[in-house]
Amino acid sequence: MGVSNWLASRKRMPQAPGQTEPAVVVPGQTEPAVVVPGQTEPAVVVPGQTEPAVVVLGPTVLSVVAPGPIEQEREVPGPIAARFGPTVFSGGCKPLLDLIVYNIPVSMVEMVPGRNLIVRSHDPSEIVGGLSGKGLARVSYVQVLSVGSDLECLINWGEGIPVDLVVEDPDGDLPLLYQCSPLLARHPVRVTVPVVPGFSKLVKLAVSLNFAVKLDVSQADSPLVEEMSRVAHSYLHQATVAQPIEYFHSLFMAFYRGEPVTLWAIQEEDPSYARYITDDGKETLSKRLAGLDLKGEVSSFVSRFKDDLISEGGECRSCEFLGPCSGYFKWPDPEYRCDGVKALFRTLKDTAEELRRDLAEFYPMGKEEWS
Repeated sequence: MGVSNWLASRKRMPQAPGQTEPAVVVPGQTEPAVVVPGQTEPAVVVPGQTEPAVVVLGPTVLSVVAPGPIEQEREVPGPIAARFGPTVFSGGCKPLLDLIVYNIPVSMVEMVPGRNLIVRSHDPSEIVGGLSGKGLARVSYVQVLSVGSDLECLINWGEGIPVDLVVEDPDGDLPLLYQCSPLLARHPVRVTVPVVPGFSKLVKLAVSLNFAVKLDVSQADSPLVEEMSRVAHSYLHQATVAQPIEYFHSLFMAFYRGEPVTLWAIQEEDPSYARYITDDGKETLSKRLAGLDLKGEVSSFVSRFKDDLISEGGECRSCEFLGPCSGYFKWPDPEYRCDGVKALFRTLKDTAEELRRDLAEFYPMGKEEWS
């Protein structure tokens, strides 16, 4: 359910036994959240979630991540397994060996022992052939670089391994999405879409087929920002959109919860979490930053880049969204004007605040029933 539709409905959901507060349904939820005995607050289901989040408190609980891509981990009592920053797939993020994950071509799997991996290839059969027992245990997700590839070998392979389908040409690849649907029976699937003219048509089809979406975006011109704004409006208000569209989803939830997040992390380009190994074996921060001549400590790149932008006295210095953006849209051209991007951020923040205010009014109403 879109945000505006939820705000308009404002209906009381049924209470579970022992529940003292009404369960709340928010964007993307089709059933009320379930509160288990002993839980002091109702579970909240977030955009892109199709089932209620269930929290069971107890000494052996590790962590709770509500279904939905790129969610910050929510800590509850007990030890917490290390995870790769914001997760990337519904139910698809696995405990990793350290905080950094390496995006590598499948041919290099054996060259990076002990590392956490995103494994990519144009040929799905290479992925299946290149990964086995120990290799699979280190994989956060696999990345298929051609939507037109024969995916049959993936459909019955590695149940639960998330798959990222990378679109090259939104117009040409659009009809090919239909043949990818069988993957959803065994895998969480995300479609990564380049923000180029007409990309929104493919996004619309992807979410209608129940794929999560990630926008591959850099310094979009005004028409593309307008197209992104239409996609964001669909994510926020279209009742039929039940899957997250990134980066909107994570940014919206960060605004709603008042939690810090950066686009670098959401887009998996923060070197504190992610590195990219080129096809010729060179390590860089991300595909977008390949060839960058780094100076100083690599993992602090984002904070140093943001500090440099502030010191230069440009529009970043007074930008209210400097924290979550952290200069993401100032690369590669620091003179890029962010007016359209800031308007989009403002829409996400205003909608999140509207939802939070409505929830604040909703909870204190006790046991009164809504018609």
